[in-house]
Amino acid sequence: IMGFISDKLSYMMEQIHRQVIKPLINANFGKQESYPEIKFTKLGDVDHPAVSGALSQLASAGLIKITPKTTQLIHKQFDLNAISDEEVKEMEIAELEAEMQIIEGEQSQDDLDIDSIFSEGEEIEEETEV
Repeated sequence: IMGFISDKLSYMMEQIHRQVIKPLINANFGKQESYPEIKFTKLGDVDHPAVSGALSQLASAGLIKITPKTTQLIHKQFDLNAISDEEVKEMEIAELEAEMQIIEGEQSQDDLDIDSIFSEGEEIEEETEV
Protein backbone atom coordinates (compact mmCIF):
# COMPACT_ATOMS: atom_id res chain seq x y z
CA ILE A 1 0.00 0.00 0.00
CA MET A 2 2.94 2.34 0.72
CA GLY A 3 4.10 1.91 -2.89
CA PHE A 4 0.65 2.89 -4.15
CA ILE A 5 0.61 6.00 -1.97
CA SER A 6 4.16 6.95 -3.02
CA ASP A 7 3.18 6.56 -6.68
CA LYS A 8 0.16 8.83 -6.16
CA LEU A 9 2.32 11.44 -4.40
CA SER A 10 4.85 11.36 -7.25
CA TYR A 11 2.07 11.85 -9.76
CA MET A 12 0.67 14.75 -7.74
CA MET A 13 4.11 16.38 -7.55
CA GLU A 14 4.54 16.11 -11.33
CA GLN A 15 1.09 17.60 -11.96
CA ILE A 16 1.60 20.46 -9.51
CA HIS A 17 4.97 21.19 -11.10
CA ARG A 18 3.61 21.06 -14.65
CA GLN A 19 0.24 22.77 -14.10
CA VAL A 20 0.91 25.21 -11.25
CA ILE A 21 4.55 26.00 -10.51
CA LYS A 22 5.93 26.22 -14.05
CA PRO A 23 3.07 28.40 -15.40
CA LEU A 24 3.19 30.61 -12.30
CA ILE A 25 6.95 31.15 -12.63
CA ASN A 26 6.63 31.75 -16.38
CA ALA A 27 3.85 34.31 -15.86
CA ASN A 28 5.82 36.23 -13.23
CA PHE A 29 9.44 35.84 -14.34
CA GLY A 30 9.40 34.47 -17.88
CA LYS A 31 10.74 31.11 -19.00
CA GLN A 32 13.49 29.78 -16.78
CA GLU A 33 16.27 27.22 -17.20
CA SER A 34 15.19 25.49 -13.99
CA TYR A 35 12.14 25.62 -11.76
CA PRO A 36 11.59 25.01 -8.05
CA GLU A 37 10.31 21.55 -7.20
CA ILE A 38 7.98 20.24 -4.56
CA LYS A 39 9.35 17.23 -2.74
CA PHE A 40 7.53 15.14 -0.20
CA THR A 41 9.46 13.42 2.54
CA LYS A 42 9.25 9.67 2.70
CA LEU A 43 6.03 8.59 4.41
CA GLY A 44 6.65 7.89 8.03
CA ASP A 45 9.77 10.05 8.28
CA VAL A 46 9.75 12.08 11.45
CA ASP A 47 12.06 14.93 12.36
CA HIS A 48 13.02 13.41 15.71
CA PRO A 49 15.08 16.39 16.96
CA ALA A 50 12.21 18.77 16.18
CA VAL A 51 9.61 16.55 17.83
CA SER A 52 11.72 15.95 20.94
CA GLY A 53 12.47 19.68 21.22
CA ALA A 54 8.80 20.53 20.91
CA LEU A 55 7.83 17.93 23.52
CA SER A 56 10.50 19.23 25.88
CA GLN A 57 9.34 22.83 25.51
CA LEU A 58 5.68 21.90 25.95
CA ALA A 59 6.45 19.87 29.07
CA SER A 60 8.68 22.61 30.51
CA ALA A 61 5.93 25.16 29.95
CA GLY A 62 3.43 22.89 31.70
CA LEU A 63 1.29 22.59 28.59
CA ILE A 64 1.54 18.81 28.52
CA LYS A 65 2.14 16.29 31.25
CA ILE A 66 4.43 13.38 30.51
CA THR A 67 2.30 10.51 31.75
CA PRO A 68 3.11 6.81 31.47
CA LYS A 69 0.83 6.62 28.41
CA THR A 70 2.65 9.58 26.83
CA THR A 71 5.95 7.87 27.56
CA GLN A 72 4.67 4.73 25.85
CA LEU A 73 3.71 6.74 22.75
CA ILE A 74 7.07 8.53 22.70
CA HIS A 75 8.89 5.21 22.92
CA LYS A 76 6.85 3.89 20.00
CA GLN A 77 7.38 7.01 17.87
CA PHE A 78 11.14 7.09 18.49
CA ASP A 79 11.62 3.32 18.07
CA LEU A 80 12.82 2.95 21.67
CA ASN A 81 12.27 -0.14 23.78
CA ALA A 82 8.56 -0.88 23.77
CA ILE A 83 6.52 -0.26 26.88
CA SER A 84 3.64 -2.69 27.25
CA ASP A 85 0.16 -1.71 28.39
CA GLU A 86 0.82 -3.69 31.58
CA GLU A 87 3.97 -1.66 32.25
CA VAL A 88 1.99 1.55 31.67
CA LYS A 89 -0.57 0.43 34.26
CA GLU A 90 2.21 -0.37 36.75
CA MET A 91 3.76 3.06 36.14
CA GLU A 92 0.37 4.74 36.61
CA ILE A 93 -0.19 2.88 39.88
CA ALA A 94 3.27 3.87 41.12
CA GLU A 95 2.55 7.49 40.18
CA LEU A 96 -0.79 7.44 42.01
CA GLU A 97 0.81 5.86 45.09
CA ALA A 98 3.46 8.61 45.08
CA GLU A 99 0.75 11.27 44.83
CA MET A 100 -1.13 9.65 47.71
CA GLN A 101 2.02 9.78 49.83
CA ILE A 102 2.27 13.50 49.13
CA ILE A 103 -1.40 14.05 49.96
CA GLU A 104 -1.11 12.09 53.17
CA GLY A 105 1.93 14.14 54.10
CA GLU A 106 4.24 11.16 54.33
CA GLN A 107 6.62 12.65 51.82
CA SER A 108 7.18 16.15 50.49
CA GLN A 109 7.04 16.68 46.75
CA ASP A 110 10.71 17.77 46.79
CA ASP A 111 11.70 14.39 48.29
CA LEU A 112 9.72 12.50 45.67
CA ASP A 113 11.88 10.81 43.07
CA ILE A 114 9.63 9.54 40.29
CA ASP A 115 12.55 7.78 38.56
CA SER A 116 13.17 5.64 41.64
CA ILE A 117 9.48 4.72 41.75
CA PHE A 118 9.55 3.65 38.12
CA SER A 119 12.76 1.69 38.61
CA GLU A 120 11.10 -0.09 41.56
CA GLY A 121 8.29 -1.07 39.20
CA GLU A 122 10.84 -2.41 36.74
CA GLU A 123 12.44 -4.49 39.51
CA ILE A 124 9.05 -6.00 40.30
CA GLU A 125 8.56 -6.83 36.64
CA GLU A 126 12.00 -8.45 36.45
CA GLU A 127 11.20 -10.61 39.47
CA THR A 128 7.96 -11.85 37.92
CA GLU A 129 9.72 -12.80 34.69
CA VAL A 130 12.25 -15.06 36.48
